[in-house]
Amino acid sequence: NSGVNHWKMAYSLCRYRRVITVHQISPEEMHRIWNDMSSKKHLRC
Repeated sequence: NSGVNHWKMAYSLCRYRRVITVHQISPEEMHRIWNDMSSKKHLRC
């Protein structure tokens, strides 16, 4: 499944919307990603 990754991926809003899991993300990165995705949830890719 291309939505499951066992390695770190560079953040891209549209790409991260399609994945199920991403590993090796720090809590700080996770928080930034969450905030970005939450604030742009209506953005079309």
